[in-house]
Amino acid sequence: MFQEQLKENDEVLEGEMNPNYKKQNARRQLEKYWVNAMETAKTEKVTTNFNLPLARIKRLMKVEEEVKMMASEVPIIFSKVTEKFIEELTLRAWLNTDDNKRRILQRSDLSAAVRTSDVFDFLVYIIPKADVLNIDELMYEEGKENNSLEYENENENENESFDH
Repeated sequence: MFQEQLKENDEVLEGEMNPNYKKQNARRQLEKYWVNAMETAKTEKVTTNFNLPLARIKRLMKVEEEVKMMASEVPIIFSKVTEKFIEELTLRAWLNTDDNKRRILQRSDLSAAVRTSDVFDFLVYIIPKADVLNIDELMYEEGKENNSLEYENENENENESFDH
């Protein structure tokens, strides 16, 4: 039994040294997610509790001028599809977080997740790359410093007026 565990550990170590290990592991986890999602979809009963508000989904669908009427099950289906979309994107972002040996999901992980699959190509321009995010953060920090300097200058002017 002990030798079997050693053999399994050696196989895991060999796998981790393999340059394609991370990709294979991610692919396995995504496949496992979708198998589980399909099983759940087949057995799950439709309830009245939804994670996304159906009224908002209907309103978004009616923004399209060509949509005059819709069947009652359409917003429910859109709700489930949107949930699965968010879950997969989150899983892909988490895999990137895990690869970087972190425990907190960051914007850069979401950016990397969008770039892992052609399915998310439409988000490439909405979710900027990590290096663009860093530039924005620097500009934000500089803006905060400039605002704090202006605030200090205003306080000095107010203090001078009270001295008279």
